[in-house]
Amino acid sequence: MCNREVRSFSRNFLSILYRLIIDATFLINLNYTNGTVLYRTSILRQLPYRCKNFFFQTDILVRLLSSGYLFAEVPYRLTTRLDGVSKALTLKSFICVIKAYITLLSDIYFLPKSRVEILKTTSTYNRLAAGN
Repeated sequence: MCNREVRSFSRNFLSILYRLIIDATFLINLNYTNGTVLYRTSILRQLPYRCKNFFFQTDILVRLLSSGYLFAEVPYRLTTRLDGVSKALTLKSFICVIKAYITLLSDIYFLPKSRVEILKTTSTYNRLAAGN
């Protein structure tokens, strides 16, 4: 995201805090976890758990990264909301995200069998097979 100024100070602060918590907890380094992402369908079908709230994008990214999949981040521009109000910062959303975070934490650190198998048809598999 390359134009954070379209969001309020409090929204930017919460986004940075959220990212720092995710990065520190799961030992990753992402610039943003809730943007537009492209995945191979075959990889997504392997996921053992599908989060259904505002945490879904983070959940998918962390699960795939912890399994060793490659990723690339591409900067993009946010647009200004033209109407309506975001539901991302409600108490209900916060509680759902906390529950999903705890589920992901448990799955990654206490249920190693929840890791996703790296498909042989992917660049990640080729990189690992070559020893890079």
